[in-house]
Amino acid sequence: MRFLRVLSLFAIITLLLVGTSFVDSIAFDPNAVKFAIKDSAGLKQFSVFADEGRMVIGSEALLHSNHQVEIIAPAGVQPFTIVGGTGNFQFWKDAAASRAINFGFSRPGSGIVTDDMVFSLYRSEIGWFERMRLTNDAGNLGIGTSVPTQKLEVNGGVRLNTASSKPACDSTTRGTFWFTQGGTGVADSVQVCAKDAAGSYAWRVLY
Repeated sequence: MRFLRVLSLFAIITLLLVGTSFVDSIAFDPNAVKFAIKDSAGLKQFSVFADEGRMVIGSEALLHSNHQVEIIAPAGVQPFTIVGGTGNFQFWKDAAASRAINFGFSRPGSGIVTDDMVFSLYRSEIGWFERMRLTNDAGNLGIGTSVPTQKLEVNGGVRLNTASSKPACDSTTRGTFWFTQGGTGVADSVQVCAKDAAGSYAWRVLY
Protein backbone atom coordinates (compact mmCIF):
# COMPACT_ATOMS: atom_id res chain seq x y z
CA MET A 1 0.00 0.00 0.00
CA ARG A 2 2.83 2.40 0.80
CA PHE A 3 4.36 1.78 -2.64
CA LEU A 4 1.03 2.55 -4.33
CA ARG A 5 0.66 5.77 -2.34
CA VAL A 6 4.14 6.86 -3.47
CA LEU A 7 3.24 6.18 -7.10
CA SER A 8 0.02 8.15 -6.70
CA LEU A 9 1.97 11.11 -5.28
CA PHE A 10 4.38 11.04 -8.23
CA ALA A 11 1.43 11.03 -10.63
CA ILE A 12 -0.22 14.02 -8.93
CA ILE A 13 3.03 16.03 -8.97
CA THR A 14 3.52 15.26 -12.64
CA LEU A 15 0.00 16.31 -13.57
CA LEU A 16 0.46 19.63 -11.78
CA LEU A 17 3.89 20.40 -13.25
CA VAL A 18 3.55 19.34 -16.88
CA GLY A 19 -0.13 20.14 -17.39
CA THR A 20 -1.16 16.62 -18.41
CA SER A 21 -4.85 16.18 -17.69
CA PHE A 22 -4.70 12.40 -17.53
CA VAL A 23 -2.24 9.55 -17.37
CA ASP A 24 -2.26 7.74 -20.69
CA SER A 25 -0.07 4.83 -19.67
CA ILE A 26 2.31 3.62 -16.98
CA ALA A 27 5.25 1.53 -18.13
CA PHE A 28 8.01 -0.33 -16.33
CA ASP A 29 11.12 -0.42 -18.45
CA PRO A 30 13.67 -3.10 -17.49
CA ASN A 31 16.47 -0.97 -18.96
CA ALA A 32 17.29 2.66 -18.12
CA VAL A 33 13.81 3.85 -17.12
CA LYS A 34 12.29 1.94 -14.21
CA PHE A 35 9.08 3.95 -14.03
CA ALA A 36 7.48 6.36 -16.49
CA ILE A 37 4.25 8.28 -17.04
CA LYS A 38 3.41 9.05 -20.66
CA ASP A 39 1.10 11.62 -22.24
CA SER A 40 -1.47 10.97 -24.97
CA ALA A 41 1.26 11.18 -27.63
CA GLY A 42 3.21 8.40 -25.95
CA LEU A 43 5.99 10.72 -24.78
CA LYS A 44 7.42 10.25 -21.30
CA GLN A 45 6.58 13.26 -19.14
CA PHE A 46 7.86 11.77 -15.89
CA SER A 47 10.63 9.18 -15.58
CA VAL A 48 12.57 7.55 -12.77
CA PHE A 49 15.84 6.01 -13.90
CA ALA A 50 17.48 2.88 -12.53
CA ASP A 51 20.78 4.70 -12.10
CA GLU A 52 20.60 5.97 -8.49
CA GLY A 53 16.93 6.92 -8.80
CA ARG A 54 17.50 9.97 -10.98
CA MET A 55 14.32 11.72 -12.08
CA VAL A 56 13.17 13.96 -14.94
CA ILE A 57 9.87 15.82 -15.34
CA GLY A 58 8.66 17.21 -18.66
CA SER A 59 11.12 15.42 -20.93
CA GLU A 60 12.01 12.03 -22.39
CA ALA A 61 15.51 12.03 -20.92
CA LEU A 62 17.87 13.81 -18.53
CA LEU A 63 19.82 16.63 -20.13
CA HIS A 64 22.72 16.13 -17.73
CA SER A 65 23.65 12.66 -16.51
CA ASN A 66 25.08 14.00 -13.22
CA HIS A 67 21.80 15.66 -12.12
CA GLN A 68 19.57 13.90 -9.59
CA VAL A 69 16.38 15.77 -10.59
CA GLU A 70 15.59 17.84 -13.69
CA ILE A 71 12.42 19.79 -14.59
CA ILE A 72 12.21 20.67 -18.27
CA ALA A 73 9.51 23.31 -18.78
CA PRO A 74 8.26 24.71 -22.11
CA ALA A 75 8.95 28.34 -23.00
CA GLY A 76 6.99 30.82 -20.92
CA VAL A 77 6.21 28.33 -18.13
CA GLN A 78 7.53 28.70 -14.58
CA PRO A 79 9.15 25.31 -13.87
CA PHE A 80 8.92 25.41 -10.08
CA THR A 81 6.92 27.46 -7.57
CA ILE A 82 6.57 27.40 -3.80
CA VAL A 83 3.53 29.15 -2.30
CA GLY A 84 3.04 29.67 1.42
CA GLY A 85 4.99 28.27 4.32
CA THR A 86 8.34 29.94 4.94
CA GLY A 87 9.19 30.05 1.21
CA ASN A 88 12.69 28.76 1.90
CA PHE A 89 15.18 26.63 0.01
CA GLN A 90 17.82 24.65 1.90
CA PHE A 91 20.95 22.89 0.69
CA TRP A 92 22.82 20.57 3.06
CA LYS A 93 26.48 19.73 2.48
CA ASP A 94 26.29 16.09 3.60
CA ALA A 95 24.36 13.56 5.65
CA ALA A 96 26.24 14.62 8.77
CA ALA A 97 24.27 17.90 8.66
CA SER A 98 27.30 19.94 9.68
CA ARG A 99 26.93 22.74 7.11
CA ALA A 100 23.97 24.15 5.19
CA ILE A 101 22.73 27.11 3.16
CA ASN A 102 19.22 28.58 3.32
CA PHE A 103 17.64 31.38 1.32
CA GLY A 104 14.07 32.52 1.44
CA PHE A 105 11.75 34.77 3.43
CA SER A 106 13.11 33.84 6.85
CA ARG A 107 16.04 32.57 8.86
CA PRO A 108 15.29 29.00 9.98
CA GLY A 109 14.33 28.85 13.63
CA SER A 110 13.54 32.57 13.89
CA GLY A 111 9.78 32.08 13.60
CA ILE A 112 9.57 35.32 11.61
CA VAL A 113 8.54 35.33 7.94
CA THR A 114 9.60 38.60 6.27
CA ASP A 115 9.07 40.19 2.85
CA ASP A 116 12.84 40.15 2.23
CA MET A 117 15.23 37.65 0.66
CA VAL A 118 17.28 36.34 3.57
CA PHE A 119 20.51 34.38 3.04
CA SER A 120 21.48 32.24 6.03
CA LEU A 121 24.21 29.70 6.80
CA TYR A 122 24.25 26.80 9.24
CA ARG A 123 27.05 25.35 11.33
CA SER A 124 26.28 22.46 13.64
CA GLU A 125 28.18 24.05 16.53
CA ILE A 126 26.21 27.34 16.51
CA GLY A 127 23.05 26.77 14.42
CA TRP A 128 21.55 29.11 11.80
CA PHE A 129 22.82 32.68 11.36
CA GLU A 130 21.93 35.37 8.83
CA ARG A 131 24.68 36.51 6.47
CA MET A 132 22.98 38.75 3.91
CA ARG A 133 19.60 40.33 3.22
CA LEU A 134 17.98 41.94 0.16
CA THR A 135 15.02 44.08 1.19
CA ASN A 136 11.82 43.78 -0.81
CA ASP A 137 10.61 47.37 -0.45
CA ALA A 138 13.73 49.44 -1.22
CA GLY A 139 15.96 46.83 -2.83
CA ASN A 140 18.75 47.49 -0.32
CA LEU A 141 21.44 44.85 0.13
CA GLY A 142 22.86 44.34 3.61
CA ILE A 143 25.91 42.22 4.40
CA GLY A 144 26.28 41.59 8.11
CA THR A 145 23.17 43.65 8.85
CA SER A 146 19.47 42.81 8.67
CA VAL A 147 18.32 46.44 8.30
CA PRO A 148 20.25 47.98 5.38
CA THR A 149 19.31 51.63 4.79
CA GLN A 150 21.31 52.11 1.55
CA LYS A 151 21.58 50.21 -1.73
CA LEU A 152 24.66 48.52 -0.26
CA GLU A 153 25.42 48.50 3.45
CA VAL A 154 28.27 46.45 4.89
CA ASN A 155 28.83 45.82 8.58
CA GLY A 156 32.60 45.34 8.37
CA GLY A 157 35.43 46.24 6.05
CA VAL A 158 35.36 46.34 2.26
CA ARG A 159 38.59 45.43 0.50
CA LEU A 160 39.54 46.38 -3.06
CA ASN A 161 42.00 43.71 -4.17
CA THR A 162 42.47 44.65 -7.81
CA ALA A 163 44.92 42.27 -9.42
CA SER A 164 43.53 42.83 -12.93
CA SER A 165 44.46 45.68 -15.28
CA LYS A 166 42.81 49.04 -14.68
CA PRO A 167 40.32 49.90 -17.46
CA ALA A 168 40.19 53.19 -19.32
CA CYS A 169 38.22 55.94 -17.59
CA ASP A 170 35.19 56.85 -19.70
CA SER A 171 31.41 57.18 -19.42
CA THR A 172 31.00 53.44 -18.81
CA THR A 173 33.50 53.26 -15.91
CA ARG A 174 32.58 56.66 -14.44
CA GLY A 175 32.25 56.41 -10.65
CA THR A 176 34.54 53.37 -10.36
CA PHE A 177 37.04 53.23 -7.49
CA TRP A 178 40.40 51.59 -8.14
CA PHE A 179 43.06 50.57 -5.64
CA THR A 180 46.57 49.80 -6.87
CA GLN A 181 49.07 48.02 -4.66
CA GLY A 182 52.52 49.52 -5.01
CA GLY A 183 55.63 47.37 -5.17
CA THR A 184 58.68 47.63 -2.95
CA GLY A 185 59.46 51.30 -2.35
CA VAL A 186 56.30 52.43 -4.21
CA ALA A 187 53.24 53.81 -2.41
CA ASP A 188 49.77 52.35 -2.93
CA SER A 189 47.27 54.55 -4.77
CA VAL A 190 43.51 55.04 -4.69
CA GLN A 191 41.77 56.58 -7.68
CA VAL A 192 38.26 57.27 -8.88
CA CYS A 193 37.09 57.65 -12.47
CA ALA A 194 35.38 61.05 -12.72
CA LYS A 195 34.50 63.77 -15.24
CA ASP A 196 35.57 67.37 -14.75
CA ALA A 197 33.65 70.54 -15.67
CA ALA A 198 35.11 70.50 -19.17
CA GLY A 199 33.68 67.03 -19.81
CA SER A 200 37.03 65.24 -19.64
CA TYR A 201 37.17 61.78 -18.08
CA ALA A 202 40.23 60.74 -16.10
CA TRP A 203 41.37 58.72 -13.08
CA ARG A 204 41.54 61.22 -10.20
CA VAL A 205 44.02 60.44 -7.44
CA LEU A 206 42.55 60.26 -3.93
CA TYR A 207 45.68 58.93 -2.28
